[in-house]
Amino acid sequence: MKYLIHSSYLLLFFFLIGCSTTYNLSNFSSKQNFYEDFNESMYKTPVKVTLNNDSSFTTESVKIVNDNLIMAAPDKSAVNKITMKRIKEIRTYNEVNPKLAGTLIGATFSFLLSFAILEANSSANNSHDTGSIVSPFPGSLIYGALGGLVGFGIGSLFDRTIIYQFNQ
Repeated sequence: MKYLIHSSYLLLFFFLIGCSTTYNLSNFSSKQNFYEDFNESMYKTPVKVTLNNDSSFTTESVKIVNDNLIMAAPDKSAVNKITMKRIKEIRTYNEVNPKLAGTLIGATFSFLLSFAILEANSSANNSHDTGSIVSPFPGSLIYGALGGLVGFGIGSLFDRTIIYQFNQ
C-alpha cells in the first residue's frame, strides 16, 4: 500500500514539473522557428513584456512579425509595435494553476486509492463476521484531504510562468 501511495505522489511530481518553461533562441534551430513557436503559444494570451531597461507592461494578442512585436489594443482600435531589440523577455501564464491541479489530483487519487483499499480490507474482515459493516468512506475522506495537502505543496513548488527570453 505504501508503495502505491509513494508512486502516486511521484507521478504527481513529474506531472507538475512541466508547468514552468523558459525558451531561449538557442533552444531553436533558427530565429524563425523561435518566432513561430512564440506566435503559436501567445495567441490571445495575457503577457507581461519586460524591456531591456527593466520597465514592463502587460498586454494581449501579441505576435512577432519582421523582428517587431505587434500588439493589438484590447478594443482592437489601435496596433502598437516595438522592435525586438528592445525586449528582454515576455512572460505568459498556462491555463493550469499547478496549486489547484496538484490539490485536485492528490485529493482525488488518494481518496479513490484509499477507498478501494479500505473497502477491500473491510469486506475481507467482515466476510466471517455476522453482518456488521464498516464504511470506508470516513477514512477515505481523511486520506483524500491529506493527498490534497501534499498535492498543494508540490504544486506550490512550481511557477506556472512560461518565459520567452530575447537578446540574451
